[in-house]
Amino acid sequence: MKKILKKWQNVLYPLLSLGIIVGLWALLAKIVNIELIIPSLQSTFRQLGRILSAKDFYIALGSTLWRSLASFAIGAFSALVLSLLSLLKPVKKILSPFIKIIRSVPTMSVILLAVIWLKPTVSPIFVAFLINFPIMYSGFLSAMESIDGELISMSKIYNVSLKDRVLSLYLPSVAPAAFDCMQSSISLTVKIIISAEVLAQTRNSLGIMMQISRVYLETAELVAYTITAIVLSYLLELVVFGIKKAVVRWK
Repeated sequence: MKKILKKWQNVLYPLLSLGIIVGLWALLAKIVNIELIIPSLQSTFRQLGRILSAKDFYIALGSTLWRSLASFAIGAFSALVLSLLSLLKPVKKILSPFIKIIRSVPTMSVILLAVIWLKPTVSPIFVAFLINFPIMYSGFLSAMESIDGELISMSKIYNVSLKDRVLSLYLPSVAPAAFDCMQSSISLTVKIIISAEVLAQTRNSLGIMMQISRVYLETAELVAYTITAIVLSYLLELVVFGIKKAVVRWK
């Protein structure tokens, strides 16, 4: 009974939150009564329907999705490898200043420099990588350093190879925390990719479509594109969550 109640709560609470957001949106749109500032629900979802029926939208969506996944995969792999290497204190001390510098660089500076240095199709990937990599690196490393020291000592006493320690101790122990970190990072990646696409004027992307809507003052269309980006981020988080459940169950 408790499990059934918990499942219903997991569905009802998000629906309640969504209902509050939609209600506030409808109320503000009615009070302001200016479509250019706050478009109505009807006009926004009319534009959303038009967008979803256009072939160009799916080309743009696919391009943005590919850049998001590519940047996320590169960042996650790099963070995992370097966090494993950072278990060695000399490596950690060498990497620490670089991680702090990357984390401290303003996002806008990174985007503007990437636009100058790289092609419009590549710069969003680079920007998202630079911003997400230190977050995932710190998350992975913190999870690894929280592993029970007695288990590590025991594995060394019994001369367990580094490969077996990594595969049988480190990775299984950090998997839940690592996936939690990646789940939040994947949605951040989508946001950064779209932001960089806007400034880089990347063709066939959600970012450039949002920019065009802004230029022509199509607020309802811009909000409709924003809704698609939110849904994309949410679906990617669900995918990471599903992989996490599968991996943890397998472990």
